[in-house]
Amino acid sequence: MFHVHAFDAVVAGYRWPGGVEIRDMEMLKGIGHLAHDETVTIPVIRNHQDMTVEAAWFDEVYRPAAAEAPEVPALIVASHGIYAWGADVAAARRHLEIAEWLLRFAVATR
Repeated sequence: MFHVHAFDAVVAGYRWPGGVEIRDMEMLKGIGHLAHDETVTIPVIRNHQDMTVEAAWFDEVYRPAAAEAPEVPALIVASHGIYAWGADVAAARRHLEIAEWLLRFAVATR
């Protein structure tokens, strides 16, 4: 898992506190989704100094019952940064790069 303080992730979390919707982008294939006809939401949780509180909010977003929202291997922490993960270090780094690119595009074009 990687955690960085990416500027566009912070801006995106501020603009879209309910999550950042991404659609019709070829880069979505890099995080396991279709390039077209699927909306993917990068979730946003509030920032908290107590990591157990943040972990509980993470669980709310990614618990199995949240199947109506497609899972992405990234999560924005509002006013702070982004986490990304994968099966190994290379996958986590790739997911972080893709999520940052998608967020940069969303911030620049909306």
